[in-house]
Amino acid sequence: MMELAHNTAVAPVLPQPILPVVNYRKSVVNGLNKSNQAIYEHMSIQHFKKCAVGSGLADCIDLRLIDDLIEKADAILDFGAGYGRAIEYFHFRNINARLYGIERVKKFADYLRKRFRSHCSVINSDVFEATLPEKLDLITCLWSSIAEFSYQEQVRLIGQFRRWLKPGGVLVIEQTVVGKVPQHFYTTDECHYYHRNGNDLLAYCAPYPEQLDHWCFDVGFKTRNTIVYETNNIPRTLYLYS
Repeated sequence: MMELAHNTAVAPVLPQPILPVVNYRKSVVNGLNKSNQAIYEHMSIQHFKKCAVGSGLADCIDLRLIDDLIEKADAILDFGAGYGRAIEYFHFRNINARLYGIERVKKFADYLRKRFRSHCSVINSDVFEATLPEKLDLITCLWSSIAEFSYQEQVRLIGQFRRWLKPGGVLVIEQTVVGKVPQHFYTTDECHYYHRNGNDLLAYCAPYPEQLDHWCFDVGFKTRNTIVYETNNIPRTLYLYS
């Protein structure tokens, strides 16, 4: 059985953040949220599922590591719901939970609505324009999806998640190790990864743990736990903020 490493941090009194790599001069990092959309607009659902297999996430190992949070939650949001990998698992583990999925790509959102029908409320919207009918117990931001936003957008995104959570709610962010360039990607510096698919370019701004801690503690999260694991020799960390 895979050995998991756990770590806990308590929010410190924060000085000015020390950000190891922040290159705001590059225009590409200023608006990744919209510029990264094209690659998903042109991606088939079947190819998306193959990507999950190739990443070692199709069997939901990441979600199995947070079963306790899923099972006790009354309201759960999966950000970037895609083809429904997490939504399906949430419904399997907690049939009574009210499930929400934010997915801005229309064909994926339509697929989710057809697949899950009454099990999940699908919000076909950009995350910064989305509204929710209630506060949440658990928000998941998985498969390194936070890195598809610029640093400025990541700060805004974390603030948005914090406002959507109930007191005591948990935000789960998954991120691969910074500096470990995913297969088929290339890098121009330590934090920025790029992958070309035809005419579409997917850009990553992978946050350092210190950045995530600063941004999360700054908007009111008090503690952080981590779970370190691997899929297909890809080192990954789940950051649990509450």
